[in-house]
Amino acid sequence: MKIINLSTNDFGGAGKAAVRIHQAQLKNGFDSLLYVKKKTTKLDSIIEIPARNYISSFNQLLKKILNRVFIYRKKYLMYSVNDYSTQNYCQKIIALHQKVDMIIIHWVAGFVGIEDLFELTKKYPNKVFWFSMDMAPITGGCHFSYECEEYKCLCKKCPADIWGLSQPQRNLARKKELFNSHSIKHIAPNKFVFSTLKKTYKSYLMYIPIDENIFFPKKKELENGALKLLFGSINLNDYRKGAHFFIKTMQLLNNIIGKEKIEIHLVGNDVPKELNDLSFKIVKHRYAKSEESLSFIYQQVDIFICCSVQDSGPMMVSEALMSGVPTIAYEVGICPEIIMDGVNGFLIKTRDIEAMANKILEVTNKKYDLQQMKLNARKSATEILSIKSNKGFYLTITSSNPTE
Repeated sequence: MKIINLSTNDFGGAGKAAVRIHQAQLKNGFDSLLYVKKKTTKLDSIIEIPARNYISSFNQLLKKILNRVFIYRKKYLMYSVNDYSTQNYCQKIIALHQKVDMIIIHWVAGFVGIEDLFELTKKYPNKVFWFSMDMAPITGGCHFSYECEEYKCLCKKCPADIWGLSQPQRNLARKKELFNSHSIKHIAPNKFVFSTLKKTYKSYLMYIPIDENIFFPKKKELENGALKLLFGSINLNDYRKGAHFFIKTMQLLNNIIGKEKIEIHLVGNDVPKELNDLSFKIVKHRYAKSEESLSFIYQQVDIFICCSVQDSGPMMVSEALMSGVPTIAYEVGICPEIIMDGVNGFLIKTRDIEAMANKILEVTNKKYDLQQMKLNARKSATEILSIKSNKGFYLTITSSNPTE
């Protein structure tokens, strides 16, 4: 099977997910290539298509800044609302590949525009799939809608559109035209997204694979002493990733538990100053540049804390479980599907700071068999998130009824 993947980058959350999917394809015996606008890895199978028109690239960057800062409300991440390719990237790829079995569109802001997708579906009918790394495929331009559901009504009252320019409505209308033609299909990263998409579009479910040979538990017994908690994201101040809620949770615990009971491990950039004011020991890790170094961080902790309030993953939850680290998480994204409450972690109602604090306190007071939960975490992850389990997805796409 010949598979072409398209992603803006091979770094960052979405870029890293695209790389993992691509590498899993290779390890499962498929002929796979990943084309990107910007490459940082050294893998030969990842191919950068550099920009040729630097004036157009500058204009695209300027529009991104204007959209995110002045035209649309920041939290909705509307920087690519009027995105289109000025570099003919897709035409270059089409010229290189006459025969392709499958094309997967990942996170392609600033790389592949909606009109490019029309061109791809003409060249490769019924072979183009759009992986929903975030909400961009089904909205008028926002990458995360938060509580807004206007995308269900053609974005007629877009809360992000400060000046009422109606661009989101036009964008979504064009996307619906593409999807209703049935020449492009959706891939959902979790059952929550899948259940929404399959009501209207041809859709498939595929979890982002985690390499079980890279992320694995450290062979050691549970240590006595402080419970080691891990919290992380690329930017530790990112509201969407729940830094505010994690801080409030730890501030509550700071007032009711001894400082020797908990050790906080942080991975990411821009550590909020409020965390430095806690009495607990803080261990700071630089944002890991390799999967091996990230795996090593998971091996140092007992529990992963996920406070994301809007997420298609979070991928760190999958990584933690594969590493044998039980996870306490809000009920977002993939969490309700892979976390079994009391077995390999705990689910907390989103934004419930007191419930999160109480659950951490219970684990700290050894109310649960944490060693068994670590074994359960690894077992559950290998069953549904491993590279081997991912191979079945590509056999499923031959089904005539993908949404069933």
